[in-house]
Amino acid sequence: RVPPEFVGLDRFEARKKIIERLKATGLLEKVEPHQHAVRHCYRCDTVVEPRLSDQWFVKMKPLAEPVLAAYRDGRFRIVPERWRATFEHWMENIRDWNISRQLWWGHRIPVFTCTKCKHTWADREDPKQCPKCRGPVVQ
Repeated sequence: RVPPEFVGLDRFEARKKIIERLKATGLLEKVEPHQHAVRHCYRCDTVVEPRLSDQWFVKMKPLAEPVLAAYRDGRFRIVPERWRATFEHWMENIRDWNISRQLWWGHRIPVFTCTKCKHTWADREDPKQCPKCRGPVVQ
């Protein structure tokens, strides 16, 4: 999703070129200093740049509702009892679960995309080609 002229550029060089392009196309209103919190690496103290990417989430509310109902019906109990309120609060306010976090040790999600027709699917086995168009596949 990166325009070809920005692919592989150092972040500072890319920012300069983006500003130049916005100016050239008349889309830049102004440039001004802006103070904000910037995270730094705990090891080397370099700036940690956010990188937007598509993510996969599991909707948790439909899974939490029957669990909470089973708990309230007495089909199971929480031990020790002092965690009852915490459990109920967690189940009542559950958030969707991001299963595609890009962790370096990450769990492999078996989802594949055809580079030719853009078909996306999950599979138990590593496919050799796209089931729709027989195109090449990436994970």
